[in-house]
Amino acid sequence: MKALKSKKFWIMLGLVAVLCLAFATVTSASTKLDPTNVDSFKTWTKDSADRGASAVREVFGWIAAIFLMWGAFMFLTAGGDSNKIQGAKDKFKYTLIALAVVIMADKIVGLFYGIFGGNLT
Repeated sequence: MKALKSKKFWIMLGLVAVLCLAFATVTSASTKLDPTNVDSFKTWTKDSADRGASAVREVFGWIAAIFLMWGAFMFLTAGGDSNKIQGAKDKFKYTLIALAVVIMADKIVGLFYGIFGGNLT
């Protein structure tokens, strides 16, 4: 139980989950790579990145839902303790900020990609 309270444990678990999803997404590429065709590589890269981003968004969506429920439980069981109420409010705030960043991730990457001369289409 002590490991479950460790921030390092949760960070490592999250990184492993993201890496596993990324590898699973890349290995399940729907288009075959043709070394002589540059366009097929571009298509494969974009499709793999889209599937990876979609998988990561889904995982973070579920994690956010769990954290919101956890914050609600903390708030409901606070019993008037101001420290517990503040902890629940902080959990809500940070979860919503993280969720907004995950939702906006495509737009943020697209912005930087556009600034440095890339073409997303």
